[in-house]
Amino acid sequence: YTLTGIIIHVGGTATSGHYTSYVKQPGASSKLWYHMDDSFVTEVSEKTVLKQRDAYVLFYTRKEVKLEFPQPPSRERVPRNGVKEPHTESKLKGTKKDPPLDDT
Repeated sequence: YTLTGIIIHVGGTATSGHYTSYVKQPGASSKLWYHMDDSFVTEVSEKTVLKQRDAYVLFYTRKEVKLEFPQPPSRERVPRNGVKEPHTESKLKGTKKDPPLDDT
């Protein structure tokens, strides 16, 4: 995970005081940080961000996400007698009808 943002609270209680934030510019190679204070935005160093002692909320993002999906199950037909019969292409296209299943 990489630190990408901080909310700072300066004041006596959570219901009083002042909130500002530090936000990292998006992009894997970016090292630029900005201090947001009401309508004022200034560029700051990462060193300045990491020195903050009044951090209220920290925001992190994953550096890399690797998604691995499992293989889908095979398309085998299992009749009630328990003997597996693989689907053939002609069955998938509907050119050959399956025999009716016995309900007993």
